[in-house]
Parts: sequence; C-alpha cells; structure tokens
Amino acid sequence: MNDRPHTTTHEVFPDPTVSGGTGPRHSAKKSSPWRSVPSAETMPLADFDFLDSSEFAQSDRVGRGLALFEGIVEPTPQQMTSVMQMNSLRLMGLNQPAGQMRRGARYLHPSGAGKSTCAKILTQHVAKQYGFDPARKSVLHVTLSTTGTPKSLASSILTEVGCGYSTRGEAELLLLRVHEAIQEFKIELLVIDELNHIKGKGLATEAANTIKNILTLGWVPVILMGTSDAEPLVKSNRELRNRCQPQVFLRPYVAAGDDLAHWSCLLDRIDNAMLDHEIVKFPTGLKMIAKDLCVASNGLIGEFHGIMLAALEMALTEGADRISHDHLVNAVNEWAVGDGTIDSNPLVAREGEKG
Repeated sequence: MNDRPHTTTHEVFPDPTVSGGTGPRHSAKKSSPWRSVPSAETMPLADFDFLDSSEFAQSDRVGRGLALFEGIVEPTPQQMTSVMQMNSLRLMGLNQPAGQMRRGARYLHPSGAGKSTCAKILTQHVAKQYGFDPARKSVLHVTLSTTGTPKSLASSILTEVGCGYSTRGEAELLLLRVHEAIQEFKIELLVIDELNHIKGKGLATEAANTIKNILTLGWVPVILMGTSDAEPLVKSNRELRNRCQPQVFLRPYVAAGDDLAHWSCLLDRIDNAMLDHEIVKFPTGLKMIAKDLCVASNGLIGEFHGIMLAALEMALTEGADRISHDHLVNAVNEWAVGDGTIDSNPLVAREGEKG
C-alpha cells in the first residue's frame, strides 16, 4: 500500500443544459463547488480496541432488529378506510376520459396519526399489481421541501421521479415538466405530503391554485397530507375545497371503551409480529398495559411507534431477549415526557403497583 497521503475529489459532470455541454467545470475564473476531502484510509484514526469488542458487534443485532421492526405494518381500521378512499380516487381517475377534472382528498391530522403509512400501504399494493415495474410510479408519494413555495411543489414532484433538473426554470416550466412526468411514469395518484410546509397567505394561495389546476386540467387525482396547520390553505380556496372528497379523520385513540379495545388488539398484533420476525424471543405483554401506552402516546400510532423503537433499541443493546417494563418506562421518559408531549409517565404508577 502506498503510504503517501492522497485525496479524492468529486468529479463535476457536464451539464447538458449549458451550451456546449461543458457545465460548471474547474477553471481559473470559477472554482468547483465541490471541495476535496481526504479519503477514508488517510483520515487519522486512533487504534480503538472498542471497535473489535463484542459490545460494538452488538450494534449489528440492534440495527437488524430495528430495521425489522420498522417493516412491521399493522394498519388500524381508520387507516384502511383511508387507503380505500385513496384507491377509489385512483381508480376513478383511470376510468375518466383524458382531460376531465380529477378529484382530490385531504388528510390533515396531527403528526403521528398514520397518514404517511396509508400512502405507503397503497404504494406497495399498486406496485405489486404491476409487478414492481421500475418504469411506473403509479402512486407517487412526494414530501414537500421546507421552502414551501409553488416552485418547490413542482420541484419536489420532479425530484421524486428522478428528474436531474428539478429546480431549474420558473414555476410554470417546472409544472409542464410535472405534466410530462405524470404521463411518462404513468402516475395514477399523486400524494403530496407535508403540505403544512407551505407558509404565508400569499404562498398558500399560489400553491392552492397550482393544486387546483392539476385537478381541473385532469392531470391526476391528488391526495393532500399534512398537519392541521395546512387547513387554511384548503379552506381559503373554495374551488380546491370543492374538488376534494370529505375528509376521513385519522383521529387519535381514546383510552376507554371501543377505542381502547381496538387499541389493545392492535398492540397485541404488534407484540406477536415481533415474535414472528424473531426480533425478540418473548412477548412484552403490550396488551396488558395498552391503556397506559395509549395515554403515553396520546393515542397516536406514530407516537407509540417511536416509543417502541426507543425501547427496542435499549433492549437489543443490552442483549435482552424481550422488551421489559423498565425499557418502556425509560422510552416513555425519553420520547414523550422529555419532549413535552405528556406531563408524566403513566407507566411509572404501574411500575409502583408491581413493586
């Protein structure tokens, strides 16, 4: 091996949109936007014995277990109703003549209500129907950038389909590219997520008009997702609101009555799924503490997911074969109490009862 220090540099490729295809190369007048960085083998590294230890090797088990848990999807009845509505809009669009106005739907709920999961379920289902054809993006799930402008709306869509020039040009030009992308990738349903990133009355009005025009021109049905902060964007535009179906509410669970019964069953399925995927060897008994976990997560499936992910990481890091009550107590403290989403940990009282 050569002991001489060396560096690697990112190459800047030709830009076909520039005359002559030269693009922004290195020159005496203009330096490259890319900085040279040392390659990994020349970076100074101490001889960490820890990297060869069994404790560090445990990170492999932790990473695999967390990935398996992320892959567990146990939809709620409300989520399945939402997925059905989305699919109905998709099929409605497929059965309409070209150019006829399409419809939309909105799901503007608190973070953690399970909106994005609905889109992922439908995306996977439709992709499977078409044999996971890479040339198709039948359900395009787009997350808006935080800049929240009409131009960023178009560029976010183009970025999701892999357009290399998604930010170049005015908003009108980008929208024309969006129309071309819808046709090229056979997009049957457009899901616009994080609509709440669009701030300001002026920008909201422009964005609402852009979405309204996509529906009016019959390009594709549109699903709008975001927090309740995005409600004014839809409500202030009468035409857009009238083009959207009534909202299916993904409301939080209540820790009582039928809600608690459904919540308990959901947690029991997740407990069993962790066993089936061999993430843990023994069940946690989530059903027995379902009420406490409902309170801890404010009845939001996304909040519960975060708590479980934190507890699972603790358990796997320790080499435990199950998620214990202590793991859950600590996870709620870190995830919910620490972030201020709840004032006190309902599992602590349960812990006292057990003692």
